[in-house]
Amino acid sequence: MKKALLYLLLALGISIAVLLVGGAFVGFITGFIDGYNENPTGTTDSEVVMYIMIGICFLLICGLLHLVFIRRGFSSYSWGRIPEGERQKVIIPMIIVMCGMAFVYQYVGNLQPDNEDKEMFLWLHKHPWFSVPLTFLMEATGYLVFFGGILRELLEWKHRPVLVIGSLALLSGVIFWLAEDNPWVVGLTVVIYIIDAWVYECTRSIVPSVCGSLCFESINFLTSSYTPTSWYLLVALVLILPWLFSLHKAMDPYKPID
Repeated sequence: MKKALLYLLLALGISIAVLLVGGAFVGFITGFIDGYNENPTGTTDSEVVMYIMIGICFLLICGLLHLVFIRRGFSSYSWGRIPEGERQKVIIPMIIVMCGMAFVYQYVGNLQPDNEDKEMFLWLHKHPWFSVPLTFLMEATGYLVFFGGILRELLEWKHRPVLVIGSLALLSGVIFWLAEDNPWVVGLTVVIYIIDAWVYECTRSIVPSVCGSLCFESINFLTSSYTPTSWYLLVALVLILPWLFSLHKAMDPYKPID
């Protein structure tokens, strides 16, 4: 329990420190550009600079968290309990299920399309060379810290998966609700979290979840320019139900972990 709290505080400390320094640089950089171009202060579009600086800050956060957590042995990208010849039986169903979840995400996200951060998302979508690698890196870092570090320590401290995973899922839903006012998106995020946590509990590896998350984000990026229709739900149904059952069967050899 103490280690889990330590990992959480460490991740928060690194993130807050980098964001504070990055925020201070936004004003400095815009002022420097205006001075260099001999323009009045405030001429430079600070929003574009802010987007770029936020991206750079998150790159630094992810890099520092990888450096600390991997080098110190707090977490890893190991295959856990999955033997070499059985990995595709876990990876393939996980990827297909998460692709189905992406179609559901696009559909339910459109049920309440108003978004205060719409301009930022549009800017990121116009710059895939920047946003796509950043998104992938952030997703991998999140799994490295919260699953490979915090969840692992909590399960080792008290191996009651239903209680631990359920409590963290509820907590993550409450926290996510503060940033997202679409209840459908919040509910789907909690469901995805439960699937990822359940796979980690069985395999003790974040690799399947990272692979699934990368495909989830790829589908989101490719379909975000289109208006979702009811066909998205049909595609999601075909992808999720049979492959979720296949994933459940694939987990049998790896549970329970005591």
